Parts: sequence; structure tokens; C-alpha cells
Amino acid sequence: MKKAFLASILFLTAAGGTGAATSGEWLDRLYRHYDEAERLYVRFEQKTVHAVFKKAEIWRGEFWADAGRWRLAVPGRVEVYDGAYLWVYSPSEKEVQKQKRARAQTPFRPKEILDRLKREFRGELVKQNSGSVVLRLVPKARDAAGAPVVLAFHPKSFLISSMSWEEAGDSVTVKFLRTARNLKINPKKFAFEVPAGVKVTDLSL
Repeated sequence: MKKAFLASILFLTAAGGTGAATSGEWLDRLYRHYDEAERLYVRFEQKTVHAVFKKAEIWRGEFWADAGRWRLAVPGRVEVYDGAYLWVYSPSEKEVQKQKRARAQTPFRPKEILDRLKREFRGELVKQNSGSVVLRLVPKARDAAGAPVVLAFHPKSFLISSMSWEEAGDSVTVKFLRTARNLKINPKKFAFEVPAGVKVTDLSL
């Protein structure tokens, strides 16, 4: 499965303005901003530079979410969580997997990403000016397997522009091409219909 950092992410009506702040304070502001969003749309691009083959892989995806449902579309794969079941569709394999709610992990909801960063990472402020804030976040635990994450965003709009990290020696960068909060989303986005001629593997039993 292609990974969006979750997975991937993005945004606060920041009380306190854009004055000097610590990395922890910036993360708190970002988290509150996303926590307040009832609906979210993100269009993103992920670039992975493979260390061994010295080759870059670039692909784009989209993510929609409301309070309890979400949809992720990436090349060759669509995931829809309708509030009860997670549907994972692979067109090339002509197969749909149906999973229980307990197995449905949100792949790209910024609030969950930022919550994990707050809990498991400590940060340093790399850059702060009127147009950009850059944080470098490293795992708090010395034996943690996670790699440092570099997070860049706008200090006023709180739109995240990029996140980057290393994964198994590869360099991964996610660019956020468009982000919108509390927009109208057609309910059909969160209702999955099994295409004709496609096999359904029911893992919810």
C-alpha cells in the first residue's frame, strides 16, 4: 500500500498571533486548528527518492473527511470508511476488501498526525519568518524507530506546505497542493458501491 503520512495532511484561529513561539506551541496551535475542523479536503503529492536505485517516484492523491467518515484516493487504490466499514478497492486486482471498524485506521487526518507528533516527538524551531515556519521533530524515545520529521507551514493561515522524512533509507516528501476546511462534501463520497464484476473479500466476519 502506498503510504501517505499519514500518512499523512492542514491549519487555527491562532490567539496570540505570529510572534515568537516554541516548536511545541506551534504544534499545539496546528492541532487546535485541525481539531476544530468538521470537514476537510486535501490534495497532495508524494515524492519518494529511492536510495538504492537513485530513482524518484511521484504520485498524487486526494483525501476527504467529515466527523466520522473519510475517503482516500491514490493511484491504483481507493479507501472509503463509511462510518461502519472500511472498503479497500484495488481496480487492477478487481477486488474489494470489506473490513470492520476496529481495523479502519484513518490514513491522512491531520489531527491524528499532529497528535502523534505532539506525543512522541520533540522539536526544534529551524526557521520562523512572516512567510514560513519550519520545525524539525525527532522521536522522544532514544530507541524509537521513527525518523525525524521536517514540517513547514504558514504562520498565519496555518496551511502546511510540506512534510518530509526518511523511511527505510528512502527520502519521502509530501507537498500539500490544496487544503480546504469545512467545505461542502457530497455524501456520496463516503458511500462505496461495489463495481460490477469485482470480487468482494469480507474480512468483517
